[in-house]
Amino acid sequence: RESRTSPLVDIQPFLDRVILFFSDERVPHEVLPANLQRYAVTLWYFNKKERELSIEKDNNFKKCMETLQNANTKKSNSISSENKEEQEDKQKKICKSQMWELD
Repeated sequence: RESRTSPLVDIQPFLDRVILFFSDERVPHEVLPANLQRYAVTLWYFNKKERELSIEKDNNFKKCMETLQNANTKKSNSISSENKEEQEDKQKKICKSQMWELD
């Protein structure tokens, strides 16, 4: 991506103001603490390439979880429900770490 230098802009939090912007490296930003309640809405936009990569990651994660769950089911059906939750958390961590290797 080409590098652009733009001046920094402070946006004041006026009542009924809506701000829309890309929140990636194109628009470095920070959100300061609020004294009153405020709301945020997050929208994910993917171009075709980003969408394909996201779908690939999601499918790989699902396959990984399924593989680990099948392997663990074969090992033992007598695991307590608490241990099953711990095991599933471990599986998720393993699969998530593999998923991010696609980046």
